[in-house]
Amino acid sequence: EAPAGLPRVDPGVALAIDAVPSEGLLNMIKARRPATAMASIRLAGPASSKDSEEAAAADDLLGPWSIQIPLSAVGETSLTLGAGTLHSPYRVVRASVEMVGATLFIVLVKGRWPYCLENRSLSRSVVLRFPGDDPQNEWHLKPCERRYFVFPNPDAQKFLHARILGSGKSYTKRIQYQDAGSRHSQALLVPGERRPVLKVRLKDRGSTRVLQLQDPPSLHRSVGVAPA
Repeated sequence: EAPAGLPRVDPGVALAIDAVPSEGLLNMIKARRPATAMASIRLAGPASSKDSEEAAAADDLLGPWSIQIPLSAVGETSLTLGAGTLHSPYRVVRASVEMVGATLFIVLVKGRWPYCLENRSLSRSVVLRFPGDDPQNEWHLKPCERRYFVFPNPDAQKFLHARILGSGKSYTKRIQYQDAGSRHSQALLVPGERRPVLKVRLKDRGSTRVLQLQDPPSLHRSVGVAPA
């Protein structure tokens, strides 16, 4: 749980921090963990409430805290902020850790979705989940539907667990977001079929890596549709 009275940073405003809070250092020493500075952010509501508890409750509705950003090295991380609701839709923020002289900066700018999944099948829905997620957290992608996303753990391998809806969990495949130029074949199967029912195609669209699930070419020819 985050402590009360945390600072808020409005658009176009900078916040200076001259030291890690002493309580945080003491907790790391007690736990015998290395003292690595980290930062986590989330969306903040309008600064209209003078009651800190009321303001914190309003911020909770805007979404959880982001993953922790290590300040030990420069680099970029894409974050998803928001609650995924009509009131607080998901937003992508690019956090850049930069060193200028002896000062470390965290620069937050509007980012682009780094990953996209497109189900180009005419009839097959797909069930997916992120690595490490509970099976109860599966999500569905309907035919001709698209979803942009960010992997929860930016340092882990980039893959999804995927299966065709109704095929059974034993038909779950590990779909890699590997190099777009790779010739490694990936496909999804269903019971009673030896040939792939959905083929996987990986491509880069600008700065977004897109994974497309497609029906076999024979199905497109039978219904008079040209595959993209």
